[in-house]
Amino acid sequence: MKEVTAYGCDHCTMVSVYKYSVDRHENFHCKKNENRNRCGNCAFMAESQETIYNPHHGGDPGSTDYEVPYYYCEKLEKDMEHNDLNENITCEQWQLITKGDA
Repeated sequence: MKEVTAYGCDHCTMVSVYKYSVDRHENFHCKKNENRNRCGNCAFMAESQETIYNPHHGGDPGSTDYEVPYYYCEKLEKDMEHNDLNENITCEQWQLITKGDA
């Protein structure tokens, strides 16, 4: 057995042998990072699924339909683009997700 170096997120339990993966996670994806005021780690951000119906189904209705994630702010009642989730924001309504919310 050999010993390996691993890197861990300073804010949650995410661990990887790749430093760049943890850096990317901390800066863009970690919902526990209080230094990232972004929609993706706001308590008011919600995710749901939307069905995309394909009318060109080749005689088998529903066979080519698929689900896509749908993001929206419950506080502002606003649809969010996927790209907006990781942008730093200056929203007065922003609130960090607490342990009970995650």
